[in-house]
Amino acid sequence: MAVLSDKTLRERIANNELILDGRPERATHCSYEFTAAKIIFGGSSEFRTISESGETVSPARLVWVRARETISVPPNMVGLWIQTQSLSRQGVLLLNISLVEPGYKGYLTAVLVNFGKKDVVIGPTTTIAKVVFLALDDHAIDEVKPSDSESYDGLILEMAANAPASFLRLESFLPQLKEQAEEKLKFIDEQLTWKSEAIHKEAARSMGMAATQAKSEIANDLRGVLRGSVVRWWGSALLGFAAACGAVWFGVITLLPELIASHSNVDELVQRAMKVQEARKGETLSGRLDAQAAEIEALGRQLADLESEQ
Repeated sequence: MAVLSDKTLRERIANNELILDGRPERATHCSYEFTAAKIIFGGSSEFRTISESGETVSPARLVWVRARETISVPPNMVGLWIQTQSLSRQGVLLLNISLVEPGYKGYLTAVLVNFGKKDVVIGPTTTIAKVVFLALDDHAIDEVKPSDSESYDGLILEMAANAPASFLRLESFLPQLKEQAEEKLKFIDEQLTWKSEAIHKEAARSMGMAATQAKSEIANDLRGVLRGSVVRWWGSALLGFAAACGAVWFGVITLLPELIASHSNVDELVQRAMKVQEARKGETLSGRLDAQAAEIEALGRQLADLESEQ
């Protein structure tokens, strides 16, 4: 079994073989690359002609893209309808990879689904799939009968209309998945809130315990300081009182004999002072008596003068 090269493909396409209405330059390496002509989305019943701006296939969308070219497989060959790298790199996969049996003549359609995260635009020059031609060792006994384009398009329309809009109805699951995701996020948020509150409570409790312990330690330290101060104060007071008592005792023992010894001198001084005072009093009385006697004498002379004048 031999695979036709791009050289052989181009020669036969130029002779209007294998790919009818094909372009030889699209035969590369060992395959021919088919381009898009019409598209129909899953769940729809209408073909759209692909314009220059192209058609956008959103993520999870399922589409049928009919090729522009017509294929004609000889009885001694078979074609392989396979995926292209250009679409697979964008996340668009070919679902109907298959054989194009000997004798088949007509259009090919690529059933594509966008498994990527971004929209993919399919234009008139987009390679939707490619065919590798293999030569059989002999002509096939059973050949596929050719089909006209109208019956072929009718079959594709029927298939697309009965298909979901998205692969495995993923779009229909989106609201449910979104609801489940929101419930899960809500549960996670509640758990985070509960754990956050628990952490705050535990932190507050730990801080309260630490503050209580710190207050207790400070109070104990203050009690120790006050106790030490009182002890020192009382010690100082007792020492001062003892010193005062010692001083008084020393004074009594030392000065009392001298005071007792000098007591007689004090009495003598007191008696002498009293005698001096009495003497001073006597002198004062004597002076007063003399002054009164002089006054009396003067009065007597005045009385005598008055009597003589009368």
